[in-house]
Amino acid sequence: MKILIILVQMYGGVGTVVTNIESEFKKLGHNVEIISRENLLGNALGDGKSISGYLKLRKEVKKRKYDILYTQDWSCALPLLGLKNHYCCFHGHNLGYGKYIQSLIGKLMNKKLFVVGNSLKKRFPNSTLAYNGVNTKEFFNLNKERKYIGYISTTVTNETIQVANELKERYGLEISIAKDIPYNKMNEWYNSLKYFVCLPLKEAGFVLAWLEAKASNVPNIIGNEHGVGISNVQSSWKEMNWENTVKILLERWKNDKKK
Repeated sequence: MKILIILVQMYGGVGTVVTNIESEFKKLGHNVEIISRENLLGNALGDGKSISGYLKLRKEVKKRKYDILYTQDWSCALPLLGLKNHYCCFHGHNLGYGKYIQSLIGKLMNKKLFVVGNSLKKRFPNSTLAYNGVNTKEFFNLNKERKYIGYISTTVTNETIQVANELKERYGLEISIAKDIPYNKMNEWYNSLKYFVCLPLKEAGFVLAWLEAKASNVPNIIGNEHGVGISNVQSSWKEMNWENTVKILLERWKNDKKK
């Protein structure tokens, strides 16, 4: 199949997800193209923000004749609404006015919507739940000495900082903050941790960091039940892999094609 994936930006968690599922699709012989809304500026596809940009995007996408259009946010899905081969994935709960637009787009996408977490599935009951995964060739136990309490700067909350400081006072361990660490170096960072603290807000969709920490064999992962839920990760993390994620997507697409 010829698959086009459109996301807001390549940087961040969604970019990581898209990069991994692209790899899995290609292993199965599918042709995958990725474009981000941030890179549409000055592109033939338009600026991706204005009405004219949305119209250009829709026109160009239809002309290229993809088998599957797979958007990763309501703002990317908006210009492609109504196209039979269009599917969308929500990775978290939007805030402010975006929450209402997301709800509307989610209802319009109906059974062509994928979600990555339990709270999103509850909010959009007709969607298909497709958990994110972890690549155990990238995240694994290095059998190194673990001596830090760690959290990630981009996902930090006040509660996370408070818990990390309490652990520091209780156990006398130093705090290590992951900031601007290249993704291919994150396994080394996780392997330096005795405690990993990640307490996301309720708007979280999945929380990929819990899964990466678990695969890296961090002995103490402190989380909550937002997103996919830390208890779910602790009990079922081995089933959460990119191969299964892509399998769920393909099954849905193939079943729809038969109808």
